[in-house]
Amino acid sequence: MLRERFPRLIHCRISGFGADGPLGGYPGYDAIVQAMAGWFSVNGESGGDPTRLGLPMVGMGTGLYSAVAILMALAERSRSGLGQFIDMTLYDCALALLHPHAANYALSGKVPAGPIHDTAQALAHPHTVHRRMFLQQDGYAMPGTPIKFFRAPGSLRSLPPSYGEHTREVLLEMGLCDADIETLLEAGVVLERRRER
Repeated sequence: MLRERFPRLIHCRISGFGADGPLGGYPGYDAIVQAMAGWFSVNGESGGDPTRLGLPMVGMGTGLYSAVAILMALAERSRSGLGQFIDMTLYDCALALLHPHAANYALSGKVPAGPIHDTAQALAHPHTVHRRMFLQQDGYAMPGTPIKFFRAPGSLRSLPPSYGEHTREVLLEMGLCDADIETLLEAGVVLERRRER
C-alpha cells in the first residue's frame, strides 16, 4: 500500500531473522544472535566455556549495515526514481561479521567448536541457507551480503580473480606491449601464478 502511494519511499526494516525461512518471525536480540551465529564459540579462554562479547556488536553492526543500505538505496533511487524495501536482520549481519572465522572454515574445513553453534553449524544452518548468507560457487565460499533489497536484490555477479588472473590485462591497459610483458614475466618482476616454495 505504501509503495503505491509513495513510490520513492525507502523503508528499512530491522528484525532478528526476517519474516520468512526456518527462523522467520522469531524474536532476536544481540546475545541470542551472537550465540546462534557462532560468535560465542570463538570468544573466551582456550578450553573454557563459550563466551558472549562484552559489546553488543551484532546490534551495532546491524545499525551500521542498515545505514549503508539506506545510503545505497538513495543512490540507486537517484537513477531509477524508485524507492526500496530493505530487509535487514541481526542474523544476516552477525554472519557477515564472522571474520576471519567464516573464511578460515571455508578454506580449511576446521576455526572453533562448542556447545553453542560453531562456525560450521552457523554457516550450514537452514536459515543461513534460506537467507543466502553463505555463498558457494566454483571454489568461492564466503558469507553473502546482509543487505537485502527487494526490488534490486544483490547477487554474486562475478567471482574474485584467481592469482594473477588480470596481470596481462592491467599491464596492457598501462600501455605495455606483449613483448614487454613477457620480459617482465620471465624476469619475475610480475607474476601470473604463485611461486613454488
